[in-house]
Amino acid sequence: RGANDADELFHEVNQATIWPEHVQSRHGHWAEQKPRYNTTILPDGTLLKDRWDNERYPFRIIKSHYSPRGFGGDNGYLPVTDNPQLKFIAMARNGLDVVASLVNFWSAHTDDFRYLWGGFPPSDKDEAFDVAAEQRLQDVLPNGILSSFYFDYVIQWWKSR
Repeated sequence: RGANDADELFHEVNQATIWPEHVQSRHGHWAEQKPRYNTTILPDGTLLKDRWDNERYPFRIIKSHYSPRGFGGDNGYLPVTDNPQLKFIAMARNGLDVVASLVNFWSAHTDDFRYLWGGFPPSDKDEAFDVAAEQRLQDVLPNGILSSFYFDYVIQWWKSR
């Protein structure tokens, strides 16, 4: 934490950091959303921007799932090489942890949900955990049907280090 009054400064991650690709309304494009970040008043009367514009911290953190420019396709990117004065920190979970989370998360979906999404995500509820985990591992490995979900993202950031 670092500061004795950290709880006073940090309330909730979605208030403490900007998340440009997080759509918070039907008009969620960044150009339309940006002014709201500066004008939104929270229930306690604090301006949202004051949660991440704090004189004690002369930096701003922006969270994102975007990839570096040149890798993100049409889904957005971060201009890593365009702004060498900015610092980018890329983080990713351990791949085996991702696999375990996928098994549990996908098993929680109902058959009705899967029907609406054309059979996605795969059902693991009738499989032993280790069998389901092996299948999800194969899915997220390079050339798997979900390789872009994890490894492509890690590889893209690795190339930008």
